[in-house]
Amino acid sequence: SPSQGAIRNQATVSGTIATTIVLNDGGRVPVEAAVVPIDGDDLTVIALRDVSDLATSERMIDWYRTLVERMPVGVMLVQACETSAGTRLRLWAANDAASKAYGRDLTVRIGETLAEIFPEQANSDDRRRVLAMVGTGRTERFPDIVIGDPNDPEHVYRRIVVSLPEDGIGMLLDDV
Repeated sequence: SPSQGAIRNQATVSGTIATTIVLNDGGRVPVEAAVVPIDGDDLTVIALRDVSDLATSERMIDWYRTLVERMPVGVMLVQACETSAGTRLRLWAANDAASKAYGRDLTVRIGETLAEIFPEQANSDDRRRVLAMVGTGRTERFPDIVIGDPNDPEHVYRRIVVSLPEDGIGMLLDDV
């Protein structure tokens, strides 16, 4: 009706807060609450939105992030991008184990291309092979990286490369 439209047009959201509703059975439901005053009538509407799925998703992302940060396997996330030198792989994330494997702090190089970080490997077959994996959904084992004397290495890293959604690539380095 016209009067309901007039009231709806006068409403302004004052903000939202995250809270939890406790159910009679003790269950808890995370909600986002918006308080909407209705001008002129001294009325207030409290709108609740169930954010259980969002809260669960955020919690899972936090768990995965913590797992990757703490795991002993090196993890690097890169994405294919176009540069003036052609298609390159840009570093998006790296954990401490990846930095240790490569003997340099990769976290300060986030946003740079792998060709900038590892100029000695800029034209390698590995780069072409990784680029060929973009968007395929495949997982492949790459040749091991040997640190130190090949006859008596300090470390040998097994490399697994995983094609991820949206032109992403995951690189895993396992100290074997």
